[in-house]
Amino acid sequence: MMATPEDIDDFALGFSLSEGLIDDADGIRASSACRTADGIELAIELAPEAFGRFLRRRRARSLRGHTSCGICGIEDIAQLRCMAPRGRVDTCGSPVDHDAIGRAVAGLRDFQPLSRTTHCAHAAAWADGAGRLVLVREDVGRHNALDKLIGAYLRATIATTSGFCLVTSRCSFEMVQKAVAARFPALVAVSSPTALAIRTARQAGLTLITLDRGNRPVIHSDRSE
Repeated sequence: MMATPEDIDDFALGFSLSEGLIDDADGIRASSACRTADGIELAIELAPEAFGRFLRRRRARSLRGHTSCGICGIEDIAQLRCMAPRGRVDTCGSPVDHDAIGRAVAGLRDFQPLSRTTHCAHAAAWADGAGRLVLVREDVGRHNALDKLIGAYLRATIATTSGFCLVTSRCSFEMVQKAVAARFPALVAVSSPTALAIRTARQAGLTLITLDRGNRPVIHSDRSE
């Protein structure tokens, strides 16, 4: 993976969940990161039940730092139907307040030190129902930033009854897929979604909102419908 070498433990947990290797934080028994001259080697030890499920599942997917569509590494197009979505979001919970989205977007820059320094990093954040930012993770890759947020979210054991995930990138199929895997009730992206992302969100019951050029919310999928 081409990833920013920060919050590696969060990345290990979030990536394992979004890839379907585990169901919750208990699915990982241990993880360790070893820095080498060429990068970081991350070793993840799955709990017995998760490891057994991993061995029984045939899913060949070679991931080499995918940074685009989110389906890199699948063997044929038929596998795409098996990948989306993993589960369904609980439709109970509070609707997303549009003013809360504005507050979260306005305040996010203060939580992006890497982006302010490099101008080339994405962020993924969890905001509560009032738009207060609770968790923020950054990475050079938008998928990685979301995985890191998911890992941090699982460790913090935050309730999903209200609030939303905010990402500073376009909304692809896999960004929706990861949000569904994390049981996020809503995903807000600063750029337009793909058609496949919209279909996936609707199928999974995920509220999907993006922002237009005037930073006005555009609702593509609403779990209350």
